[in-house]
Amino acid sequence: MAYPSRSESMIPRCRHCGGPGDIESAGLGFYKARGNPRLRFRCMLRNTPGCDSIQSISCSKEWRLVVPMSRHSKTYHSLRKCGKTSERIFRHWARPLFSRRQQHRQPPKRPGLAWQNLRSSAALLLEWFRLSLRRGWLGSHRNQNLEPAYEIKPGDSYDATINTRRKYELDLPYGEAAFKCGLRASRWRPSG
Repeated sequence: MAYPSRSESMIPRCRHCGGPGDIESAGLGFYKARGNPRLRFRCMLRNTPGCDSIQSISCSKEWRLVVPMSRHSKTYHSLRKCGKTSERIFRHWARPLFSRRQQHRQPPKRPGLAWQNLRSSAALLLEWFRLSLRRGWLGSHRNQNLEPAYEIKPGDSYDATINTRRKYELDLPYGEAAFKCGLRASRWRPSG
């Protein structure tokens, strides 16, 4: 049975029963162990005694799919809807920070990422400072933004993700672990 691989991605699966894992509860989710990013999760279904334990999966198993925020949460879809990645604006952030126009095109005097991280952190600090002034969080500023904050709704992508997960039974146990526990009649595993 084929399904859109993005619908499954990447809800960690329980080692004991093959059920979906919860990464959003307290004490679960993203963490680093010896410098390696990992996700801590617990089985949502808890079909076997082993399912109660906290499990983890390395993000290096699949870098693009094992992400710190669950793709079937409303927060993920709201953030996804509000804009694209901001990689393209680093150059625009740097422009007002230099006195001469061509200075940002000069090669660095030292190789490595340290100077780039420092420069981007300084630009981000200034951006937050400007934002704080505009919102009136620091001192008083002539051009305060007094518009009330509004909530960004997750939209249709959230409903589509939930419906696709139901259609392909991705919230039920599957795979080798589910077959061994007797929760599935076959070793069926969705393949994208």
